[in-house]
Amino acid sequence: MIDDVFQPRLYEYVGGTIRGLKGICLELGGVEDHAHILAQLPPTVAVSDFLEKLKSNTSKWAKSVKRDFGWQGGYAALTVS
Repeated sequence: MIDDVFQPRLYEYVGGTIRGLKGICLELGGVEDHAHILAQLPPTVAVSDFLEKLKSNTSKWAKSVKRDFGWQGGYAALTVS
């Protein structure tokens, strides 16, 4: 789903969405079927709330560009200190 043509546009949009949610995108990468994001989130925002907004916003945009796009139903989140 995330091919070489779509990937740069998707990652740019994801990074912008993270900034719009007051986060800092430190690293963004992945493969054809998923993405990995290392981001610094605002301390006042729950990870689940942040990811719900991020997935919703980016999914809406991505489907307007690539009709068959969709994120998985869940997510995995790890903290780094």
